Amino acid sequence: MELINQHMPGRVEVAEARLSWWSGGNELSCVKVYDSPRGGQILLHLNKVSTSASLWQLLTGSRGYNLIISKPWINAVYDTKLGDFKLITWAEKVGLLNAPPPPPPAASAAPKAPPSSQQPPQQPSEGQPVSGGSGKPGDRGQGGQKPGGLVEVLARINSKMDLSADVRLGRMNLVVADAMLLVPEEIRQILGPSVHITGAIGEECLREWAEEVGEDVGWALGAAASPTSSRAAGGTAAAVASVSPAGPEAVAVRPPAEVLRRPRDYKPGVMQVNSAHLVGEMRLWDGPYHTLLHQPATASLDLTPALTRLGLAAANPLLDSVVTVQGAAGGGGGGAAGAGGGRLSASFSPDGGRLPYQAATVEMAPVTLELGPASNLLQLLSDLGLRGLGRGGGASSSLSLSRMSVHFTRGGELRTQRVDMRLGGTAAAATGGTTTSGGGSAAAPGSATDAAAASGAAATVTDVLPSEPPGSGGVRLAVWGRADLMTDTIDFTVGVAPGPLLAALGLPSGERPPAPAAGPDADAAAGSSSASSGGRASSGVSSRDLALLPQGYMLLVPVRGPTSAPRYDVAGAVVRLGQLGARQKAVQWAERQQLRGEQEREGQERGAGQDSSGGAVRRGLVAGLGALMQAVAPPQELVAAIDTVLQEDLSRIPPPLPPVPPGRSVA
Repeated sequence: MELINQHMPGRVEVAEARLSWWSGGNELSCVKVYDSPRGGQILLHLNKVSTSASLWQLLTGSRGYNLIISKPWINAVYDTKLGDFKLITWAEKVGLLNAPPPPPPAASAAPKAPPSSQQPPQQPSEGQPVSGGSGKPGDRGQGGQKPGGLVEVLARINSKMDLSADVRLGRMNLVVADAMLLVPEEIRQILGPSVHITGAIGEECLREWAEEVGEDVGWALGAAASPTSSRAAGGTAAAVASVSPAGPEAVAVRPPAEVLRRPRDYKPGVMQVNSAHLVGEMRLWDGPYHTLLHQPATASLDLTPALTRLGLAAANPLLDSVVTVQGAAGGGGGGAAGAGGGRLSASFSPDGGRLPYQAATVEMAPVTLELGPASNLLQLLSDLGLRGLGRGGGASSSLSLSRMSVHFTRGGELRTQRVDMRLGGTAAAATGGTTTSGGGSAAAPGSATDAAAASGAAATVTDVLPSEPPGSGGVRLAVWGRADLMTDTIDFTVGVAPGPLLAALGLPSGERPPAPAAGPDADAAAGSSSASSGGRASSGVSSRDLALLPQGYMLLVPVRGPTSAPRYDVAGAVVRLGQLGARQKAVQWAERQQLRGEQEREGQERGAGQDSSGGAVRRGLVAGLGALMQAVAPPQELVAAIDTVLQEDLSRIPPPLPPVPPGRSVA
């Protein structure tokens, strides 16, 4: 072992070995793997490793065999300096796992969006580190700030989970029995007290495994395509919660182009992970140098406080206080699944569809969540003047989300694309069954290599959330931005539709009615709408049309700081809300003047001589005030001036995610 350790990272110790070249089995006892040549931290402890095959049979591969690992314990500690788990780094160095591709020249592989569309130009607060930049992951941040949040949790081992595995790898059947996985307590809370891994790689053993567990693997056994999930089709594994929210009408997925070009270089495989709170599946093609995903890996998770705090809040700061999942995509036409009855559905797709990866995208299917009374979102709306939401567990604390797409790197950089949300209102859920244009679910690409193929015409909010008539009581929101998990800092922007805030002040909300269905009438209506918005300053525009705000406008609220205590800067939004109030008040005055003029003309037609002197005085006073306002700034000019500022804000708001073709889903 000393000779072997000279050519290996860390150190490996074996207390006892019983080996046989020709007959009998082989057995290793008390195998330990350290992270340092001088000892250090134990990463892996195998109590007993045994097989019934001889050494000659193992070398020649003349027969199948079982490799049984009994009572091991695995240290899943995260190294903040390496930016990865220590055991995975060791396995890559010794060749047990393929090494990830080198990172791109820029520190972040996340797509850099221009400030005008994806991220408003923002300056960090004094002394606050920002994400991005070069250097090692653990070195980022001003003053060498220590890791926090999720990374800090992963580096702290203070709990354990039971682990078992049954995986068929060609001629070898790997069995892990009575294992103990050392993890942070928060990971145990997210996954549950135990986890089981099963699967197979290789056409022959995949067929045998599929027959035993009742899975459909036609996609790998000479077929060009198959349904995305046999669980949704009703196999013997249908008793397990379906990962795919698409149901039995899931679309077919072709193998990656590289597999079709060189089929002999890749072996099909399936890996499944099951725990008390998680059901996950990965369909793959294992090659000599890397693994290709047949389609994005899927997962269905129960909502736990730890998942909310470490996962949802990092990707979306408005989801810091989620209590339950009311309903999810595919949940019976979008209805609520009952308190705590729903699950979160998500997909995982590495860049290029390859494992190991440097960067990947996680997408969460549309869902309706229940917020707690201490939610940052409810406090934000209260600071903007919309108070009383979410008290008493009312419907106003129900938050419907469009699909959420988060791109992240192994270095800890995370970017969330725009997520549209609706708090309260009459819409119950943001699901594919209740949206227009089939926009309630995210894409499952035709193969892992075209994960970004879901594109199309520019989406509107009604493509990704259920449409509601103006005044229905819901508050429309959006959030986008980025985070640095290594330093636990976020830089997000929250958009708040001003309609409910203006209505609470007794002013016109400025909301536009939902876009009509496609057709000739819709085109005519669209032309009318564009004409009314493009010619605000003209005298022919009615006061009601003048009250409509620019399409898609939102108040912008920067959010920065740590994920556990983000800071919401509402000062700019309050100033803009005051400008909107002045705008709508001017429109309101113009509308009253128009109505009063019509009434006066009707009175003159009936006979002006019957009017009292008091009415004449009031009319004279109103006319004088109207003339004064017209002299200071006519309503049309005031609206046009403020709308110029609103257009600048609009240029900083990214468009909604494009609608997804019907039949496709996140999972």
